[in-house]
Amino acid sequence: MLVAGIIYPIDQSEWKKPMVIQPKKHDLTKLRICFDFRELNKVTLTDPFLTPYADEVLNEVTGHECYSFIEGFSSYNQVPIAKEDQEKTTFVCEFGSFSYRVMPFGIKNAPAVFSRIMVKTFQEYIYKTMAVYFDGWTIYSMLKDHYKWLRLMLE
Repeated sequence: MLVAGIIYPIDQSEWKKPMVIQPKKHDLTKLRICFDFRELNKVTLTDPFLTPYADEVLNEVTGHECYSFIEGFSSYNQVPIAKEDQEKTTFVCEFGSFSYRVMPFGIKNAPAVFSRIMVKTFQEYIYKTMAVYFDGWTIYSMLKDHYKWLRLMLE
């Protein structure tokens, strides 16, 4: 994450929290890094952006000939955090203290913020040929038009 520019070293922060490594729930042979953002989340105002329910998305795409499901891999990590708020994501590990430049998983409003970005980016296609569900989206259409829509969304 340091080499990729997702995090950076920081010397002092009132928001330090320890890094915790836990086995993944569905595959105990894999590990995941966790941070306790509960204190930060307590003082964060709630973003009221409505995120869709899974059944709403399923109802939207039902009845079309062709579907493509796209997962936004590490999508939250592509949303920058305001410079003045980065310190609030500080964590400590054996290599030092680091803060996030981008939105980490576990931040209170991460799903709402990313959903808003997706809806804004693709607003002219939603309810026509695309449905957004958090960090994934579905492109649906008739078979003859599907390649055109898929290519447009990926560009």
